[in-house]
Amino acid sequence: MNKLILVGSGGFAKELYQYLQSTNHKILGYIDKQRSEFYGLSYLGDEESLDQSFFKEASFLLGIGQVELRASIIAKLKARGASFFSFIHPSAIIAKDALFGEGVVLCPHTMLNAGAKLQDFVLLNIYASVAHDCVVGENSILCPYATLNGRAKTGKNCFLGTRASLLPNAKLGNNCVLSAGVMLSKSYKDDQLIFSLRTLKVKSK
Repeated sequence: MNKLILVGSGGFAKELYQYLQSTNHKILGYIDKQRSEFYGLSYLGDEESLDQSFFKEASFLLGIGQVELRASIIAKLKARGASFFSFIHPSAIIAKDALFGEGVVLCPHTMLNAGAKLQDFVLLNIYASVAHDCVVGENSILCPYATLNGRAKTGKNCFLGTRASLLPNAKLGNNCVLSAGVMLSKSYKDDQLIFSLRTLKVKSK
């Protein structure tokens, strides 16, 4: 049995909490900037005020669906010595030679195929899929039904909206956003917002 501290108490944290109900993991409480009524769990403070004793007792599970906020909180927790739990829902399909890093979350009915790699803190929401030999960069999020096709790649801190897809060999640089439903066949460099085959420069992280 793993002892966990849930990071966040918003919408995605609610979903993650429900997934955890069918497991034997023990949730010690949650951290957030403000206390809320969150399924009766103990409020433990935020990433800066949390008592240091918890860092040896439990692992942290990311329940936040915003890329920039995740990156900020991860950095603060790691600086305090945190370890992060990778949650893999029982319905997720993972090839034997696929790889994934620390703090990864694979929601129900996700797929990680042959030779694919998820770097640290990647989130695959329901029915998202990563095909053979793809790479998803650190702290990137694939929303429901988003897809990477063969040998596609994202940099770090990328966000793929619902049903967005990278076609084979397409690549995104760091800090890119691919809007919902967009099917991308070519590659883009860093800091791009891509929607309806138009692009805008986004502020660098």
